[in-house]
Amino acid sequence: MYRHFRSHSVIYLTICLLVLTGCQSMVRFAVRPDSSRPLPSGEGSSYGAQAPASSLERRLIAVAESWIGTPYRYAGTTKTGVDCSALMVNVFAEIGIVLPRTSSEQYIIGNVIPAGDLAVGDLVFFDISGGGVSHVGIYIGANNFIHASLSSGVVRESLALPYYSNRYAGARRVFVR
Repeated sequence: MYRHFRSHSVIYLTICLLVLTGCQSMVRFAVRPDSSRPLPSGEGSSYGAQAPASSLERRLIAVAESWIGTPYRYAGTTKTGVDCSALMVNVFAEIGIVLPRTSSEQYIIGNVIPAGDLAVGDLVFFDISGGGVSHVGIYIGANNFIHASLSSGVVRESLALPYYSNRYAGARRVFVR
């Protein structure tokens, strides 16, 4: 009887852990925001001064834009519903780059990029809840990023919006230009 209970407990625990590995996962790495904070308002800044230079950057933007309008779904991974980190996984998979599944795991890979040096394709991270990185988007230039918003699904928004600029935690570059 004890063995039967133990095996069901292990299965239950495994399922619970898998459910918690989505974008807003309760399992988070404690991180300090990059020294590149705060973000400028966007007016008169150098953000987005560069246009996508390579076909890879143009492809990345096109793939990310193809997800716009997809509804948000916690732990979702498809165009019927996706969370922020799965959006990044899917977008980068289209160009042959494998990313970890959660935003907190994505935050610890790649090269740290100061806010003033953002380029198309950089991952931008946010501390939404005050407990560490819990949200991610992809920078597309002109101070804009694409992400899976809890309230609006996949959208394009400005980093200059106070909600995001006040919660900005840093950026990472995961591919070489």
